[in-house]
Amino acid sequence: MLVNSMHYGTITQPVPRSETDRRLGLSRKDNYSHSFALPQPQLGRPWGVLLSGLESPLQAPWNKPPFGELHAIDLTTKALLWSRPIGSARDTGPFNTAFGLPLEMGMPNFGGSIATAFGLVFIGATHDKTFRAFDNNSGKQLWQSRLPAGGQANPMTYRSPRSGQQFAIISAGGHALLRSQLGNAVVAYALPKD
Repeated sequence: MLVNSMHYGTITQPVPRSETDRRLGLSRKDNYSHSFALPQPQLGRPWGVLLSGLESPLQAPWNKPPFGELHAIDLTTKALLWSRPIGSARDTGPFNTAFGLPLEMGMPNFGGSIATAFGLVFIGATHDKTFRAFDNNSGKQLWQSRLPAGGQANPMTYRSPRSGQQFAIISAGGHALLRSQLGNAVVAYALPKD
């Protein structure tokens, strides 16, 4: 089993339902889409919740890195086979300023991974605009490619019935809460035939 984890504190603030509905009504009049600056209604409850990150004044997580990791677990023995940080600080910095430093420190992430029959694990998910492939047995990173926007999505893979070639695909749409670059691309990569 492959699991990506995020180590990032979140503050959940209750907001009375009348205030939640009022704020959401105002945002609809202005044609805003979903925003994490707005409280989210809770079905059947007299309140909504306003979510925010537990961050320093520089908009960095208060806890120490890694902020995101990828883990492999043996479902028979329940043993942790390997664990490694995923994501670099390349597209982040204080006040969401990208410094371009490719420090592999493990970054906050949203989105899952997919494993192939040949032992590759593909994942985007992290704040940096990068799609990665790992060896399923060792956790070693084998490949990476930059995306046009954040890859906070579950990748998929398919094999062409005509050519037999396998492809890995990810939606690069970004994520507002992670403050990753937003976009609307779907990117496909052809795996080598051998």
